[in-house]
Amino acid sequence: MGVMYFCFQMDDNHPLRLWKVSVDVEKSPGEILNRLLREHQLWENDLLHSEVVETLGDETEIYHHTIRSTFPHPHRDYIVLRTWQTDSQTGLCVLAATSVDAKELPLQGVQANVITSQYHIEPVGASRSKLSHICRIDTRGRTPEWYNKAFGYLCAADVARIRNSFQPINAEGPETKI
Repeated sequence: MGVMYFCFQMDDNHPLRLWKVSVDVEKSPGEILNRLLREHQLWENDLLHSEVVETLGDETEIYHHTIRSTFPHPHRDYIVLRTWQTDSQTGLCVLAATSVDAKELPLQGVQANVITSQYHIEPVGASRSKLSHICRIDTRGRTPEWYNKAFGYLCAADVARIRNSFQPINAEGPETKI
């Protein structure tokens, strides 16, 4: 199944649109939430650095990660306050994040502005979930036209990589005996 994506123009005079992308994943919501929180390197090919800067509670933390960019753009640092919850009755998991200032942290590039980022992970069957990402992110250094034409595709590629990170690696070729 493919990735569905939509955009919404908000009425707040900000030029960036709100994007929503969704994909079905053959895993439980808890497994997907764990992949988002603790296994970033398994689905983000351009991840240079990631760390939990400060734990603020059982389900809240300051998280810093750096994404490699292609020339001429500098690497992008994301410093976010993120919080998550799981509804034990329905199995729904939500992870929300927004940028925070952390002037004491060393940056490897330019600090991106996460206006809003929400992952909704809802069960849709046995070990199957619908992963939706709703986001509005200013990666810095790009025009509103670029966001309108390209950003939605990048968001769709992100959730596809998350989904694909659960699939086993298919080693091509004959089996060898050692």
